[in-house]
Amino acid sequence: MSSLVLAAAVALVLGGVVVVALPALLRALPRPADQSEPWSYASAGGPAFRWAAGGISAVASFAALGSSDPRWWLAWAALSAPGVVLAAIDARTGYLPRRLTWAAYAVAAAGVVVGCAVGGDAGAALAPAIGSVVGGGVLWGLWHLGFGLGFGDVRLAALIGLVAGTGDVTVAMWSLAAGGLIGAIQGAVRRLALKHRGAYPFGPALVAGAFAVAIVDAVVGTVS
Repeated sequence: MSSLVLAAAVALVLGGVVVVALPALLRALPRPADQSEPWSYASAGGPAFRWAAGGISAVASFAALGSSDPRWWLAWAALSAPGVVLAAIDARTGYLPRRLTWAAYAVAAAGVVVGCAVGGDAGAALAPAIGSVVGGGVLWGLWHLGFGLGFGDVRLAALIGLVAGTGDVTVAMWSLAAGGLIGAIQGAVRRLALKHRGAYPFGPALVAGAFAVAIVDAVVGTVS
């Protein structure tokens, strides 16, 4: 079985897991701390949301797994399944659930450990670690300076830096830069074309940037 066929099979499984597990996951997530009125994540996601998240997860999974070394597939699965769900929740509600973000980070960290063990190279963990620290650090600085980001974006950037860093530090930095560019374009469109001002969900742009760079790096080979 070729790696692309296997990647497609795994991507379909991940997308299916998202579709099946999402209702229970949304019910289990605690209400955001700043929500004083009755509200739950479950109320924000119906069948269309579930199937859209599952479909996007399957496509993202195939893009990531098909363009990466199989030893890093578990790390990328953390971004292409729970990471995509985080982006979908953010797009729908404006929140990035902390509990889900840390769960995704734990899976990604385990994926880095597995990748290092399979490759017999403990030093391979250095680039993901640097990517995570720099990614989270840069977004923390922007959040601290009041650039309209939420702290959930800081945690998500650390996750993206960890996963994209399995390529190398350059890939991680380009992933975060691409996410920032996509987010800036999104903000400009909202302001100029849609006449929407104020804060907007930044998580989907951050996640999209990581997958865009992974594909470009695999096809063109000029990122890393």
